[in-house]
Amino acid sequence: MGVRDFAVYRVLKDLPMRFKAIRVLLLPLAVLCAFGRASAQTGMFFDEFGAGFKSASMGQAFTAVADDHSAAYYNPAGLTQTEKIFEFTAGYIYAKPRLRADYPENPSLNLSDQASSHGLYLGIASNLDFSETIRVYPWFRRFAFGFILWANLPEFGQYHSGPTAIKPHFLRHDMSFQALSISISAAVEITRWLSVGGGVIPSVTSAAEEDVFQAVNKINEDDPVRGLRLSIHQTATVFVVPILGILIRPPVEGVRDRVAVGVCFRGENEQNHGKGVIRQDIGTEDEYGEPLPVALPYPDHYNINLVSYIPWQLTGGVSAKPFEGLTLAYDMTFKRYSEYRTYLELPPDPPFQDTYTHRFGVEYAFDPGFTSGFARRIRRIGLRGGYYYEPTPVQQWEPSEQEPNNNIYGSDQDVFSAGLSLILGQEKGEHEFEMYFRYHHFRGLSRYAYFDSVYAFMSGLEEPGYKRVDISGYVWAIGGSYTLRF
Repeated sequence: MGVRDFAVYRVLKDLPMRFKAIRVLLLPLAVLCAFGRASAQTGMFFDEFGAGFKSASMGQAFTAVADDHSAAYYNPAGLTQTEKIFEFTAGYIYAKPRLRADYPENPSLNLSDQASSHGLYLGIASNLDFSETIRVYPWFRRFAFGFILWANLPEFGQYHSGPTAIKPHFLRHDMSFQALSISISAAVEITRWLSVGGGVIPSVTSAAEEDVFQAVNKINEDDPVRGLRLSIHQTATVFVVPILGILIRPPVEGVRDRVAVGVCFRGENEQNHGKGVIRQDIGTEDEYGEPLPVALPYPDHYNINLVSYIPWQLTGGVSAKPFEGLTLAYDMTFKRYSEYRTYLELPPDPPFQDTYTHRFGVEYAFDPGFTSGFARRIRRIGLRGGYYYEPTPVQQWEPSEQEPNNNIYGSDQDVFSAGLSLILGQEKGEHEFEMYFRYHHFRGLSRYAYFDSVYAFMSGLEEPGYKRVDISGYVWAIGGSYTLRF
């Protein structure tokens, strides 16, 4: 039972003893608030903050660039561009949201605190060009492999149940991201101008059956659990989200090495936790605390706890190198948010809308030509930048007689990014140090939230109804990494 659930519990506990009958009737409501809730929609870290330091610095306009390990997520076909037998990256990322929902008429309801996400990033890529293998199987040089992982360290050893279903919350950053984000991909070069690839994003969903028993005769001050018994049987299932990619370099001499076109598809990723039936009985216990066989059963309830949701998305991109060292990139991503379902497995009212995101990225890499001291080891410096505008899928609505069911807050965001890369060493073995910074600006807007009678009571409001809310805020992220290639 989370902090918010204890708040409900304290309300029931503090009722005068003469209202014992009311407490008994309200207990099923407390149980529903504790277990029949929706969790945050915040999902995969890669989708929001990028799956690599170079790609994140370039505004994630990477579908046609895809020339390092992060191609395992952005476009698996790009793994065939890996120039080294082995590439290993280790880094650290910290992201902090500062989103606000201000209620001018009820300041006590303001939302302004979100959990930070920080963790370890790992990336591996290989062109599988092992000389001994190539001598026996020449066609093997056409294959490549990539793997990326981000571990959200604050989430390990913790469990967050998310906001109650009836409470307004942000679509993004309401809670921390998933504990693990992983992408595993492989690619093959069909011809010198065409590569294809595919991969998977492993995810976990779980199901549970819960049995709740409430003893009426133990609702008193000397019973610390108030006669409440809970039994949970839970199972977890691993499923995979597909990734498919194509990379085309026009088969024209002088153009093939300067222009590329990429397309990538990523499937829907919906995770549920503890989804299943809740059975509740109200009865009595004997003097030893054992339930007596006669109990009043309540109708079974269905617990649907959405952990995260990322719609299926299709991205097309193009990159160009107008002259040595300069790379320009553009991506357009379509996300099918119209298929989103709420915690009740129903479409929001009003429904979410599909979104189109335009991304722009640039990199300028050059040899600084240092000739003395440690600086002469710096063989290449890369300056990167990016921008994209991402509209929110949450449609706005105005007060009406019909109660909306999507008290979900969303705002259009402008995302700016910048990064720096330093490459040291020789051709046979090089070391790269990268860092990046991202700033997500959520455009301010005003809308309405609906507080039903239950949440109005829990929030201390005199009456339910529509409340105006002003939404604004920002998110920033910073990270650094080290890469070894040989």
